[in-house]
Amino acid sequence: MKIYDCDRFEFCSAPICPIWKPIIKQRIIKGEELCLYLLEYQKEKVRPEIFKDAYLGEIAKVMAKATEEIFTLPGIPAHLVSALIRATTTGSRILAGRKLNG
Repeated sequence: MKIYDCDRFEFCSAPICPIWKPIIKQRIIKGEELCLYLLEYQKEKVRPEIFKDAYLGEIAKVMAKATEEIFTLPGIPAHLVSALIRATTTGSRILAGRKLNG
């Protein structure tokens, strides 16, 4: 998968992209936007519903690898880890959008 294969590529402003290259080789400043799919992947209870189609299934594989890197590799900023943990407690933006669109 290439970075431009992501449907959010054209309008995403996240400074790190799990599709682009390994997270450990990217930098993020506290407070910067995070990849929507990376945040959504943290929601285990609704993950199967969020990533159910084939395209998002491929995205999910990339997010799984990025999540593993973030939680296991040394040198990952604590604020990034905290943001992913916080994401587990919030509702899904993707599912909320699907409800609005019917």
